[in-house]
Amino acid sequence: MDTRVGDDASSPSPVRPFLRVYFKCSGDYLRVYRNAQGTAYLARCPTCGKSMRFLVGPGGTDQRTFEVSCQ
Repeated sequence: MDTRVGDDASSPSPVRPFLRVYFKCSGDYLRVYRNAQGTAYLARCPTCGKSMRFLVGPGGTDQRTFEVSCQ
């Protein structure tokens, strides 16, 4: 599943941009870093292995924390 995240390249940002992703299955928050190409974040549940990709681009959201239901 893909979710679009806003492109924050024009605003001041940390050296390595990241998202916080909460996986309900494991009850864990993970810090997920942007890929080397700067196009997406890839998160994987530590319990069940479900993956979630967050795309970077215009028209996305400024939200930095997401909740993923593994079921």
